[in-house]
Amino acid sequence: MANTGSNNFGIGLTGDGQVGFGGLNSGSGNIGLFNSGSGNIGLFNSGTGNFGVGNSGSYNTGIGNAGGTNTGLFNAGLINTGIGNTGSYSSGGFNAGSTNTGGFNTGDYNTGYANAGDYNTGVANSGDVNTGAFISGSYSNGLFWRGDHQGLIGISYGITIPAVPAHIDGRIPVAIPMTMSSSDTIFHAVTIPQFPASFLGVALHSQPVTIPAFTITGPAATAILGGPIDALVIHTAGGIGPARLSFIDIPAAPGFGNSTSSPSSGFFNSGMGSVSGFGNFGVNSSGWVNFGSGSSGVQNVGALQSGLANLGDTVSGAFNTGLTVPAHVSGIGNVGSDLAGLFRDDTGALRFNVGLGNVGGGNVGSGNVGSFNVGSGNIGNYNVGPGNLGNYNIGLANLGHYSVGFGNAGDFNVGFANTGSNNFGLANTGSNNFGIGLTGDGQVGFGGLNSGSGNIGLFNSGSGNIGLFNSGTGNFGVGNSAVTTPASVTLAGPIRGCSTPG
Repeated sequence: MANTGSNNFGIGLTGDGQVGFGGLNSGSGNIGLFNSGSGNIGLFNSGTGNFGVGNSGSYNTGIGNAGGTNTGLFNAGLINTGIGNTGSYSSGGFNAGSTNTGGFNTGDYNTGYANAGDYNTGVANSGDVNTGAFISGSYSNGLFWRGDHQGLIGISYGITIPAVPAHIDGRIPVAIPMTMSSSDTIFHAVTIPQFPASFLGVALHSQPVTIPAFTITGPAATAILGGPIDALVIHTAGGIGPARLSFIDIPAAPGFGNSTSSPSSGFFNSGMGSVSGFGNFGVNSSGWVNFGSGSSGVQNVGALQSGLANLGDTVSGAFNTGLTVPAHVSGIGNVGSDLAGLFRDDTGALRFNVGLGNVGGGNVGSGNVGSFNVGSGNIGNYNVGPGNLGNYNIGLANLGHYSVGFGNAGDFNVGFANTGSNNFGLANTGSNNFGIGLTGDGQVGFGGLNSGSGNIGLFNSGSGNIGLFNSGTGNFGVGNSAVTTPASVTLAGPIRGCSTPG
């Protein structure tokens, strides 16, 4: 009623696609009361895409969330699941830090309560990477430790094979034979040239002298160096081992059963680390059995998540499925991106049905195709009853939209078996009729008893008659058969008058 715009459902709405009461929502695409912004569902929301009451951020599900993509109450950070978290990516309550699972943690990546440090599993630890409670040091296990690397437990189990001795003793005779030989020696021819000489003043002259070449053959000899050595004694002693076979070897480290590359607290965590909690695989996470990075909560797969059993990136809540890129999903059971609420998909439709064989979302019943139907066999949206084909019908087997009753074919009918639009009554054919069995448009009364158009009453024929048994046009009364014209007066004789003498 009194809506201005298109595709509105409610009273006094201004704009397009509004649902609710006009003057109470501003913005676009809001459903509920007192919402400003766009795409909000609920009350007093002022951001974008929120579901709930009093949310001022974006894509929040809950009450009073000022951040983004939170599921819960009064969260001021991002991607939190819980109550009163001012940090981000936490699951629990009142965490001032980030990526915590638990409550009242002022540090980051903690699993537990009231931890002021980082990567702790336990309660009230002010150091880092501790497993236990009230530890002011770091990398420790237990209670009340003040130093670092305290209370660490290593586990080793194996067997040791003792050394096996070995001895070698012996006397060995040794002889070192030696054979020596030299090669032939060759002397080449030598010529002594002529040279002058004098004796007692007498000059003497000599002729050149040549010594021919000759060869000297080298000798060969065999000997034993130093004689035979008949008592070389060898004596050695040694052994093999000992050797240790280890079946279990867990070195002393923070936590219990962790196999992360970087130090982690908690129990049976693996992957790169560091993490806290129980059975996590990945890096910078807290909680239980999370797979990925930067997540808190339980059984989340992906990155930057909080809550329970979510899949994707940038998701809070429970059982949501997002994307491998930031999806901004909060709530329960949503599939897609940029969503808040319950059981919705990328089109904004509700995916949760109660009953069997429903195609769509928000249906209660069986065999409905569409959304928000209550009943069975409805094809369309927002129907109440069985077998309706169309939208916003209440009743049975209505074909069209906005009808109340059963068997109506058309729009805005109230009653039964009306064919046309804007009829009120029973078995009317046409539009804008009010009565029973009327044929035509704008009829009032009982069909089959009036003929023509615009008649009111019984047994009228013609047009625009009011009353009974009228057969003309525009008559009022009973049994009129003429066409009504303006009234005229005919005088039969001269006008006589009288005067009084004055």
